[in-house]
Amino acid sequence: MRRYLPGLLHALMIHLKRLNHALRLTNKILKLLFRHTQICLTRLMEIAQWKSFFMK
Repeated sequence: MRRYLPGLLHALMIHLKRLNHALRLTNKILKLLFRHTQICLTRLMEIAQWKSFFMK
C-alpha cells in the first residue's frame, strides 16, 4: 500500500487542480450571468417606469 501512496496522491492533486480550474471558470460564468440578468432587469424596470409615466 505504501508504494502506491505517492502515485495516488499525485493523481489526487491533478484531479483537485482540474476541479479548482473548473470551479473558477464556473464562478466567472455565473458572475457574468448574474450581472447580465441584473442589467436586463434594471432596463425592464426603467422601461416600465417610462410606460407608466406616459400612460398617465
